[in-house]
Amino acid sequence: MKIVKKLACVLLVLSMTLPFTGCKDTTWTAKYNGEKLGAGVYMFYLLNGYSTATNMATDQNKSVLDQEIEGKSASVWITDFAINQVAIHYALEDKAKELDVSLTDEKKKELTDAIDTDWPNYKDICEQNKISKESYTAVVMNGSLRDEVFKAIYIDGKDKETGKVTEDELRQNYAFFNYISEGLGSLKKPVEASEDVEAVPLTDEEKKENEETTKKNTKIKEMMDTLLAEFSKKTDENAFKDTLALYVTKSNEINKDVEDYTEKTVEDFQQYEEPQFIPVKEDAEAEADMTDDDKKVQTAIKELAYDKAQLVTTETSVLFLAKYDLYKNKELFEKNEMNILSTYKGEEFTKILQDLADAIKDKITMNTGLTKTYTASTLILPAQQ
Repeated sequence: MKIVKKLACVLLVLSMTLPFTGCKDTTWTAKYNGEKLGAGVYMFYLLNGYSTATNMATDQNKSVLDQEIEGKSASVWITDFAINQVAIHYALEDKAKELDVSLTDEKKKELTDAIDTDWPNYKDICEQNKISKESYTAVVMNGSLRDEVFKAIYIDGKDKETGKVTEDELRQNYAFFNYISEGLGSLKKPVEASEDVEAVPLTDEEKKENEETTKKNTKIKEMMDTLLAEFSKKTDENAFKDTLALYVTKSNEINKDVEDYTEKTVEDFQQYEEPQFIPVKEDAEAEADMTDDDKKVQTAIKELAYDKAQLVTTETSVLFLAKYDLYKNKELFEKNEMNILSTYKGEEFTKILQDLADAIKDKITMNTGLTKTYTASTLILPAQQ
């Protein structure tokens, strides 16, 4: 179960306007609309906050608690993070009720079975941090409910204010593609003279190596040209699989004389077989962080027509790229739908939940007896055991 594994990873890695009560009872986290969350829910979010802060810390060689996160002491930031997650927890449940969304009995059983299987692995660290199995289950269920609310909004269109994502909208932003990448050998270069350095020409041995590298690079480019030509002749759904099989054969021929080379099979290139999705719409912010080679590949994919292929040559490799309509293969699309939509609408959905959480914070009663007793500095982490 992805949600269970995601939450479990937090355990391994490792101010708000809410009304508070100074209760000394540390068995509960908060109260809202008659629902009281167990203390372990807050403690889990505290661990999550510690893990998040650690990843955000500027100095990875220094304790996160000795640093600041977003202008706050890490300890305060982590507590605020946990309290905010409690508000989001409640807000998500409210949104689920509004959209008439819930976990089916079958889904609950699936999650419960997964928790029963994984709990022995996390029991010690959880219980040392006051996270009962019941609280852990509440967090897992809430995480799964988050997925269902996301689907209800963006797939089922149950939220009139936000609206579902249409096929045309998604098609304009994403496409599937296959690729094959073959590295090119680099040529040795002579040292050129400068003010402080004397020129150093290539040795005869280095020149010979360059000749061999150039010959091999030429064969690689010819091979990739052949792949493109053969793919272009095909129109059936096995076009790329046939192209990949041809690539394996040709690559073995090129590398057969390489010392210690082991002949490859199609199974060795399984990472190429299943199409991946990629953004195809202009995104200046994302492209600002791309290398020139990445931009070159991105541009090629954007300009490609569906069911067509193209070669892209960079300084270090030659790539074969084939592009497909997002909805051509229904099974493939459904398998990737949540990942695609999460990439596309994830930030928007997070903001929706945050806005809802902010709107109910003054109605949530937090237990300061818990939040003051247990902070980031009281957490028991794996390294401390």
